[in-house]
Amino acid sequence: MAIDGLPNGELIAVGTRGCAAILRDGQWQAESTSVSVGLRDVCVGYDGAVYAVGDQGTIVRRHSPRA
Repeated sequence: MAIDGLPNGELIAVGTRGCAAILRDGQWQAESTSVSVGLRDVCVGYDGAVYAVGDQGTIVRRHSPRA
């Protein structure tokens, strides 16, 4: 599992089987990643884009809607 912070103070975590969740208003909420491989690291860019990398060379990118 890996965790990083969004510009607005929320946290995003990624882990096994493409699992991702965001800590918003004190509650973890599941996020869709469209992948089923393990995600090993996550990084939030200065522009709020979220990048996750994982098994089999997987790279997932999305923009934070609330960044």
